[in-house]
Amino acid sequence: MKIIKAAIVLTYFFLGAIIGQAQISSSVKPDYIDTWIASAKTTSAPKPEKFVTKFTIALFSADATVRALDGYSTVKLLNDPCRCFHESDPIAPKGGSIAAEAAFQAGALAAVYGGAWLLNEAHGF
Repeated sequence: MKIIKAAIVLTYFFLGAIIGQAQISSSVKPDYIDTWIASAKTTSAPKPEKFVTKFTIALFSADATVRALDGYSTVKLLNDPCRCFHESDPIAPKGGSIAAEAAFQAGALAAVYGGAWLLNEAHGF
C-alpha cells in the first residue's frame, strides 16, 4: 500500500513539474511568436541573379570599346612625328607599340571583368 501511495505522490509530483515547466516556458515566450510561426508561409529561396545579363554585356562592351579607342588614340599620338605627346599614365606602356598598348588595355579589361565576377561570386552583388 505504501508503494502505491508513493507511486501516486511521485506521479503527481512529476506531472506538476512538467506542467510547471510548460507554464514557465510559455510565460517567458511571447504569445505573438506562436501566431507568427503558425501564419508563416513556406516560400522557396529567391534565385540568385545571373552575372551575365544584357545589362552587364552592354557595360562590358562599352568598356571594351572605350579601351580600344583609347589604345588607338594613344598609339597614334605617341607615334606622331612631332613627338610632342607623352603618356601621363604611370603604368601604361610608353613606347607607342601597338602590341604593348593592346596587351595593356586587354589586361585592364580582364582585371575589371575578373573583379566584377569575384564580387558577384563572393557577395552576390
